[in-house]
Amino acid sequence: MSLQETTDALETRVESILKEMSITLRLFGLYPPNHPVPEEALERLATKLESLLHESETLQLEVGKEKISAFGKSLAEGSQQIKNLSFHLFSRGISALSIKRDVTKEELKGFFSVLSEKPEVCRGNLAELLADQRINNITVEELALNTIDVASLPNIPEEADEKPLDVDTLYDLIKSGNIPYSLRKRVLVF
Repeated sequence: MSLQETTDALETRVESILKEMSITLRLFGLYPPNHPVPEEALERLATKLESLLHESETLQLEVGKEKISAFGKSLAEGSQQIKNLSFHLFSRGISALSIKRDVTKEELKGFFSVLSEKPEVCRGNLAELLADQRINNITVEELALNTIDVASLPNIPEEADEKPLDVDTLYDLIKSGNIPYSLRKRVLVF
């Protein structure tokens, strides 16, 4: 198997995991705790993750408002399921997500329980919420919206510093190219 075929196969497996994460998250939001339907989805996800993480120590994902990247490449840009997952994670303040090989089903269940909360409950509180669920093998990097001084950023339109800096405003600034990527990484992730 060529390197390209191996890379394509890995990309397909990760896309499958992301789609399963999207389904699991949706089911966690629709059904009460311990209902068998989300539990079955969680089982499918755990099986796929176990298979992938048997070969790799960690699955690392970069999260944007409308896309998720792994291995430096955007995954399944045409997939509505992955876009939905991406937006869900981003709206809760997640800029990156790592799932380690030793992740347990209970940690996955706790993680999806946390993600089922409203965005305002999660933003800025994820580390505490994950610690409360005893989740050690899933880590997130949060958007640090409160650490950005909009007025000090280069090329920011004057009206931007009058708006509160929420996720949508930040995304618009990044998308317009007014916040260089290197500055975005340094300022946003802690």
